[in-house]
Amino acid sequence: MMFISKGIPEKGGITAHLRIVSGGQIYTLFGLDEELWLRGRFDIAETTSPTEEQVIRNMLRIGLVEYSSAEDSEARYALLSRCVIAPAKPGKRSALRRDEKILLEWLTGAGIRLTLSELVYLFSNRVRPKQDLLGEENRQALVERIYTDETSDDGILEAKMAKAAKRDDVVDALLGLLKKKRVVLL
Repeated sequence: MMFISKGIPEKGGITAHLRIVSGGQIYTLFGLDEELWLRGRFDIAETTSPTEEQVIRNMLRIGLVEYSSAEDSEARYALLSRCVIAPAKPGKRSALRRDEKILLEWLTGAGIRLTLSELVYLFSNRVRPKQDLLGEENRQALVERIYTDETSDDGILEAKMAKAAKRDDVVDALLGLLKKKRVVLL
């Protein structure tokens, strides 16, 4: 089973007990829960025992992880699709690849919180973050650019982007931003 952690460590960092803020709640983790949450904090991780799988299922119930029993590239996309992607507060800056820069510009500049499927759509259609699509004043233009007659029905965009050629590139860029602490998953 593969999983990824959600939430933000409470200010003050990691201490004897890990405190995670998620959904307006604070959860204190220790022992195996803490170890597993940290393992999935910056990348997709895998469980190694039935005990770990049970701990992950318990953390799923309170919203601290997402998991998948499948372990292929489509499952990686599905796993990250169930997370809310948010830009992290500015901190130490590390060098970004071109695709990571574009992805981060969309995440920080769009007037809406973009989903993974919307980001895959933008990359697949080579839509670049330009002034006429960025900011709150242009959010309607961005929504209209993404949601056309072909993608506006419920679930259509997600299903199409699950098979898109750029899907894995966007997933890799997102995971790169996560590792570089430029985004958080909620």
